[in-house]
Amino acid sequence: MKTIVGIDGRVTGALAAVYPDETWQVTPAHIIDCGRDKLLDVQGNLQFLNAVAERAGGMGQMVVACEMQKKNPIFGAKGEFWRVLLSLGGFSFCLVNPQTWQRDVLKGIPGTDAKRMARICVERRFPGIDLGAYNRSQREGIRDAICIAAWARSNSR
Repeated sequence: MKTIVGIDGRVTGALAAVYPDETWQVTPAHIIDCGRDKLLDVQGNLQFLNAVAERAGGMGQMVVACEMQKKNPIFGAKGEFWRVLLSLGGFSFCLVNPQTWQRDVLKGIPGTDAKRMARICVERRFPGIDLGAYNRSQREGIRDAICIAAWARSNSR
């Protein structure tokens, strides 16, 4: 079984890795605060991915799924960030539409608020993951990344 990484690629997003032994490693997306703007940090995010690859036994032992950003000028640069970082870093990856992973992973959870539904999903399916050290925005991004990893795991077999 491979290590699965889910990436919620927004500036307020996160990365979540689940290893074959069912342990999780999560982090909010690393950013550089430029005052008015926040930029995704190449070095910090690549460092996390490389640490996951090392623990997994190499990049060939990983499946990476990154949420595909909607066609929007505001999100376009962020979507390209992940595509370029993963490509240049040598990671094999797939892009997933938000509606696709939400439909598959959040199935059976009542409601229409995807953030609330992701919280319920993570609490039910992965009760051992403690997100108490993170603020609300970070928890939302981490939950989405966990759900993306769960989607990738169920679709990579």
